[in-house]
Amino acid sequence: MIVAATLCVLSSTCGLLAQEQVVQASKLAMRTAGVALSDGGWNLTTNGDLGQWVSIEHPGKASIRVRAGGSELKGVWPEVELVVVVESGGRMVPAFRKVFAITKARYEDYRFEMELKPGLALVRLRFQNDSVDKKTGGDRNLFVREFGLTGVKVADAAPAWWYPFGKKAEKLRAMTDAGIAKHRMGKLVVRTSKGAVVKVEQVAHEFAFGTAVATRYFSKPFTVESRAYVRLLTENFNAVVAENAMKWPQSEPARGHERWDDMDRMLLFCLSKGMQARGHCLFWAVPKRVPAWVKRLDKTALLQVVDERAWRTTARFNGRIDEFDVNNEMLAGLWY
Repeated sequence: MIVAATLCVLSSTCGLLAQEQVVQASKLAMRTAGVALSDGGWNLTTNGDLGQWVSIEHPGKASIRVRAGGSELKGVWPEVELVVVVESGGRMVPAFRKVFAITKARYEDYRFEMELKPGLALVRLRFQNDSVDKKTGGDRNLFVREFGLTGVKVADAAPAWWYPFGKKAEKLRAMTDAGIAKHRMGKLVVRTSKGAVVKVEQVAHEFAFGTAVATRYFSKPFTVESRAYVRLLTENFNAVVAENAMKWPQSEPARGHERWDDMDRMLLFCLSKGMQARGHCLFWAVPKRVPAWVKRLDKTALLQVVDERAWRTTARFNGRIDEFDVNNEMLAGLWY
């Protein structure tokens, strides 16, 4: 899925802004997982949001124009949700909501009107039915060129309470710094000749910043999206788990027929970048996460394949994966 967007804000009511304000999507206040494009737009790499804080100085009618286009997959076009929420007493109160489909490949204007009260508001567009057909390579795409808003103006920032922990942030930072000093810092003594210049540069650390990885992005041919995905991965994380490739239904859809190609490619890349990998997961005791062929086994055969799965998988990845989620979310299911 691809989203390229520009946000425009315009106003002519109540003597507010007389000219259109433009905010490029790559500079919006709210941007979920994605990549900035050369034209100033934003490429959302999965279902997600683009949004901007705006201020409403006078009550009255406002209008929103969304200029967008898309591509369908299996006859289904991109579905989006447009929401406006207004701050009221430290809470966000819904003022407008509309779910609609983008049904043309070329850019079209979609217009909506509403009544808004004075205050700080968040205008948010959410793409909510991204999908990819792995067999055909088809991809449902959404392209948003611009928003046009009348009756509001772009706000400089979100309200203070919007940020995590609000007023407690300063106290939390102090607690965090104290913990770092106590548990993750030590003394280093360097003895040099008089007048020597010493420079210290940290090039790595032991703390694991991890994420779940979609292994399909490591398969050729590489696309603009996959290259962007890999770049974001290497810039921000040093530990990974496969999102789905190691789960039993995906890795052994039929007894004795294992599929590890995607997993091997992902590990080859990530380990070459110095990342650590965790095996996720050997078993998941939620019924829909158990292979259909396993469900048909009697107790004796089930015990055998569970034992085989554990030993064979850990042996196969020995030297590449040091730890495994053997029983995933053990309180969420009891099938085994």
